[in-house]
Amino acid sequence: MDKILLVEDADFFGNIIERRLQRRSDTEVTWVKTMEEARSALSGGSEFTLALLDLNLPDANGTEVVEFVAVEKNVPSIVFSASYERVIRDSIVRLGVIDYIIKESPASLEYLFQTVNRIICNRSRIVLIADDSTPERMRLKRALEEFQLTVIAVRDGVEALAVLRKREDISLVITDFIMPNMDGLEFTKAVVREFHKRRLAIIGVSAFTESDTHIQFLKAGASDFLGKPFEREQLFCRVSQNLNALDRIDALHNLANKDQLTGFSNRRSFFEIGESKLAQARRSGESCAVMMMSIDNFRAVNDYYGYDSGDEVVKGIAERLESRTRKSDLIARFSGKEFTKLLVAPDPEFLPEIARAHLAAVAETPFKGDDENIAVTLSIGIAYGEGLSLGQLIDNADQHLTEAKAAGGNQAVISPAAPGNRPLVVECPVELVKYYV
Repeated sequence: MDKILLVEDADFFGNIIERRLQRRSDTEVTWVKTMEEARSALSGGSEFTLALLDLNLPDANGTEVVEFVAVEKNVPSIVFSASYERVIRDSIVRLGVIDYIIKESPASLEYLFQTVNRIICNRSRIVLIADDSTPERMRLKRALEEFQLTVIAVRDGVEALAVLRKREDISLVITDFIMPNMDGLEFTKAVVREFHKRRLAIIGVSAFTESDTHIQFLKAGASDFLGKPFEREQLFCRVSQNLNALDRIDALHNLANKDQLTGFSNRRSFFEIGESKLAQARRSGESCAVMMMSIDNFRAVNDYYGYDSGDEVVKGIAERLESRTRKSDLIARFSGKEFTKLLVAPDPEFLPEIARAHLAAVAETPFKGDDENIAVTLSIGIAYGEGLSLGQLIDNADQHLTEAKAAGGNQAVISPAAPGNRPLVVECPVELVKYYV
């Protein structure tokens, strides 16, 4: 839960900001109108994610509220004020305020909301700095940490590449131009060659602003460029724009590759990622298995309980299946009532136990409906075999799934351990009963 402190004495702005921020399901807003109320809100040990501060309050003016909230109480803060003076602005920036936004138009409010969202999202973002100058590296690190980013700082491109190869959670790289061992341009080219642009944004930095350095950075694959010296607000705007672009790319990628109800990979993505996982396993001398899983009598669930309840059942089953999925495996929603899972290098002897665990996970506890609990079961088909393509594994698993359903469901049918043998049938270990509220 993100807790935001709003210090604003004007009802017009306070009401708009409070209503807009509380649209976020995971956000709680505490709105106070005076300095004294702000002191009271922060006296009980409440930990606020962020503070939005007006400068002109009935009992405080100038930087007083900033000094108390941002400095004394160490709450990350954004100033949103109708007054603007360069002297006040400079003093506020020195106090470590994230941004200073002027109340002048509806666009200012929209920028405020975008900034709040960016700061909250920044708490899960990691930035890598490559700069051989210790003072510059530390100055940049402090500024980015004030933006609520997690920062890793290294001295050159060689060290930065080593960090990127070890960590997949870095979103943004800020690299200086002149560095020993590997300069910023060579480092940028290496990053572009090795890492997908959807994962990383790169901002080049250099004091050589009168040359064509910025053009060289952009041609090498950098997303942006900053000339030294730069203002802190300029840095924040460039960093925010690049992270916002990554967020938009992620959103589009998820729309194309994720099932929106469960968050699992969709059918298209399963084939794309699954082929890669299967090929990697084969190179390591290992085999894979495919599980096809289908909700028994799902049409009856939708017809009797309604489609909203049917969606809740699908989401509930997805959560139980995900809890039984290893990081190395791949799970997807294949169709409305079907899930599929690629098991990477499973022990064939444990496939019956894996099937029992999945059958029991769904059957042992009913799902909550509006008026009564909903008991559902799965049917499962599992295919395993060396040298089979992903398509062949899916076809075989689907055939076994059909056999499981034809036999009444709530069971699994598994490929035979040896050619010529009959498929193995595994019953659900849970005794089914009728569930009611």
